[in-house]
Amino acid sequence: MLPTERQQKILALLQDRGTVTIQELGGLFGVSDMTIHRDLDRMAAGGHLHKVRGGAVLPGTAVSDFSTTSKPGDDTTCWACHGRINPRTQMVLHQADGRQWPTCCPHCGLLSLARLGTQVNLALATDFLHGRKVSAQTAVYVFDPAIAICCNPTTLAFLRREEAEQFQRGFGGQVLDFAAATTAVQAAMLLGDHREKSHDHTGEDL
Repeated sequence: MLPTERQQKILALLQDRGTVTIQELGGLFGVSDMTIHRDLDRMAAGGHLHKVRGGAVLPGTAVSDFSTTSKPGDDTTCWACHGRINPRTQMVLHQADGRQWPTCCPHCGLLSLARLGTQVNLALATDFLHGRKVSAQTAVYVFDPAIAICCNPTTLAFLRREEAEQFQRGFGGQVLDFAAATTAVQAAMLLGDHREKSHDHTGEDL
């Protein structure tokens, strides 16, 4: 992808959400932090955004610093989108040095895992029905069902395929393995289908 095309997609995300983080963009586009910094610098010079520590905002957005919003080991705030973590949907990335990167749901977890790559030696998703921990690589995912839970498109993890398929029959969506779910989330972000996280609909009423 050419830098100009990537910057257009970054701007589209910003216009949709108002804020973006460097970690999120790096995972989305599969490029380094330095590449994202250069993109944001060029866009800031053109007046399209304001760079803040850890990300960027649209002009006039009252956010000063993303870098202190979520820290390794903070199990209440999503590392990727900085939203509140729901224990029923959370996904946690573990590094060999003991650091943990909590994310609110498989949507943010899969994007973050793509970004961190080999830095992560264990990724644990949460089975949506039973609350059990399951390896992210062996979990089965329901992508984009007709129900709003955490980030959008909703992405939920299941330990058993038959239970994922039962959920799909009730709520729609696609039943995907790890690789396909990662591709689907990245594609949805690139197409601009991602919407700002809704903290009023975290699935706690289900």
